[in-house]
Amino acid sequence: MAVNEFLQELADALRVRLGGPDEFAAQLAQDYEDADPGSPARIRLGAMLLELFREAGAPENQDDLEKLKAEYEKIEAESEDGASAAAD
Repeated sequence: MAVNEFLQELADALRVRLGGPDEFAAQLAQDYEDADPGSPARIRLGAMLLELFREAGAPENQDDLEKLKAEYEKIEAESEDGASAAAD
């Protein structure tokens, strides 16, 4: 079994065992709320979630950034073409 297949099966088993995303989110929220403000447990949990969101969102955000850049360059080129035609 390839590592990716193993990790996918592990993720599937954890998802079932933890009750799915909603139940897991509820458990994480409860752990966060139960931890004292500023405690190492609360800080680690917050850092872990931020890192997860950063990692999960990075490729999508990068694609969005590239699309925006391409659209901007297209609009800029059209504006320059229009300005050149008007000046002639």
